[in-house]
Amino acid sequence: MHTLHWLLVPALTLSSTAIPTSEHGVPHVVASDHAGLGRGIGHAQARDHLCALGQIFLSTRGELAEHFGEERTAATPPQGNVASDVYTRDLIARRVVERIVAQPAPVGPSEDVRALTRGYAEGYNRFLAETKQNCRGLTRITEMDVHRLKYISAQDGAIRALGGIVTATPPSRPQAPQRPSAPEIPRGSNAIAAGKVFLGNPHVPWRGIASFWQARLTIPGKLDVDGASLLGTPETVAGYTRHTAWAATIATSLSYALAEVKLVPGDPTAYTVDGRVERMTEHKITVDVRGGKPETRSLWSTRYGPVITSMVVSPWLGERAAERLDWTAERAFVLVDANAKSLRGANSMVEFPRAESVEDLRRSIFANGGMSYANVVASDRHGKGLFANVQAVPHITDAHARRCNTAKGRELFERAGLPVLDGSRADCAPGTDRDSLVPGTFGAHRMPNLISTDQLSNSNDSHWLTSVKQPLNGFPRVFGTEGTARSPRTRFGLQERVTSLRDAQEMVLSNRSFMGELAVDDVLRMCKSMPQHEKACDALAKWDRRNDLDSRGALLFDEFWQEIGDIPWLIPFNPADPVRTPRALDIDNPRVRAAFTKAVTSLGHAPDAPVRDHQFALNSKGKRVPMHGGDNALGVYNLIETTSEGQAVGGTSFLFAVRFTGNACPEARTILANSQSSNPASPHFSDQTELFAAKRWLPGRLCRG
Repeated sequence: MHTLHWLLVPALTLSSTAIPTSEHGVPHVVASDHAGLGRGIGHAQARDHLCALGQIFLSTRGELAEHFGEERTAATPPQGNVASDVYTRDLIARRVVERIVAQPAPVGPSEDVRALTRGYAEGYNRFLAETKQNCRGLTRITEMDVHRLKYISAQDGAIRALGGIVTATPPSRPQAPQRPSAPEIPRGSNAIAAGKVFLGNPHVPWRGIASFWQARLTIPGKLDVDGASLLGTPETVAGYTRHTAWAATIATSLSYALAEVKLVPGDPTAYTVDGRVERMTEHKITVDVRGGKPETRSLWSTRYGPVITSMVVSPWLGERAAERLDWTAERAFVLVDANAKSLRGANSMVEFPRAESVEDLRRSIFANGGMSYANVVASDRHGKGLFANVQAVPHITDAHARRCNTAKGRELFERAGLPVLDGSRADCAPGTDRDSLVPGTFGAHRMPNLISTDQLSNSNDSHWLTSVKQPLNGFPRVFGTEGTARSPRTRFGLQERVTSLRDAQEMVLSNRSFMGELAVDDVLRMCKSMPQHEKACDALAKWDRRNDLDSRGALLFDEFWQEIGDIPWLIPFNPADPVRTPRALDIDNPRVRAAFTKAVTSLGHAPDAPVRDHQFALNSKGKRVPMHGGDNALGVYNLIETTSEGQAVGGTSFLFAVRFTGNACPEARTILANSQSSNPASPHFSDQTELFAAKRWLPGRLCRG
């Protein structure tokens, strides 16, 4: 295996010829300290993703629209480039990230995070000086650009409310132009900690700002890790060492809440708190737009946060559409973001590669305030597992919500766990614990976490059923539901027992359809009374209940299941039997029968067409690579997100299985499903994608030279 020896050669004199082509493009960066690691990561990431990174770092400066107009880029959010630039320019003008970075850890970056980030910017800039590759808008970056990317990426609340932030306009003024939001790709993940066996199966987009890049990183005598980081950042988000393995899964805990402020009659930009008038602050931001005129927007803020007029609630809570939050003459809604005042997340992750046990991982998580909006699931060589739902969460207990929720809050809290607090009362602001990282958030000791030798599993459901034997109960609703039905992926993960590396590998790439296994026999009974669909029913009878390349009938069942919508079950959910319930499809329900007829009619394929005929990725030459996997609603563990044309654009990404054997190194297998480079001219644009399509794993990279 080839290495980048930033330990032996001064980083800023290293020529581009010293960067070798490693196995499938995955580098081994060796350095004497974190700054050296950062230089190697920045240099190698730029080699693999220069144009994409150039666009990402333009977004951290609020310059996307200036160079690309509203053309989609690697960093364009659903709300568009102008919206992104307005939001970022406002952060820059108010020096939000600069003030946080100036603070000591754990609110600001730790010394290791600072060094890693500084080195990353230096390595990226070095490659930029060496390369002849030309991408629109390329510019040198600073370490503050990298810190700002981490900050923006952590603002899940602001990301979901972005359109509502940049278009929020007082009712007395002309309304800002609205841009329809494209549907977002759900983020998620599966992770299993089963004694000394670990399975990491993160689900992220395959291209762009939230995609993965893999590297082995070594500081001799200090750390040695094989794992993946997100584009534009140097921390290892998911990976393994000789001692531990870990991954993050998007949590149901909300990192944000809302407040509803009462406006002063006749002045919709003033509000009252405990009877005293406070004025909103207006921030006017102008951005240049390529091929068009500059656009000016006003962003309005209160003591609680920015005014918003719409928000997309987390898809894992069952809400995909934007929630309207109209700014009227009487009221306005405000985002209360628990991630607004810190850079938590990186400080925990930078310490993970040095952990020798899950207890060490938990200590790091507790000391640094945990993640921004994700769980951590981990295993260690001692056979213990960790689940930690420790992240930024507004300090709102159920009693607090009952006391302070407005009418809108009572509706959203019941439906999605989202509080809307009465902003006219100062005592309704979120509370604080003795160990809160920043005011207004829960302290780590109040958050769900568990260390156990039982099998632990999370697939984006709440903390409650991480372990069937040890349910986690008694936490506030803002952390997620307890005693409620679990998602199909969660139920599949809880029913499977993992005792070997092979079990972990098979669990993902068997492509079993949990909903197919649960309901197809019911559908076949329904088929006996639907002779007009004989051919379709015959396809389902022969279906192997998988979403493999040659599975016939899977496309029909998938279409049918999507058409039903809210599934009618005869046996309802039973919290005493959460893995096996609900079940027994109500085949006499007219909606079920109508959905089957519509699926047969609208499929667009023969009912027995194999998955390979519809689902695909594209290689560097634009040729289709047939792709297995399935949709979230079906409970296919190998979640693959596709466009309406069937092109895979996200889902299973850095897939890795690890078994701690007692030897010096664990047994490990990995696949980077999206491949290492986004440059079509690179031999590593689709090489691992093709391996993934063929279910061919690669051996882990630790202890290999």
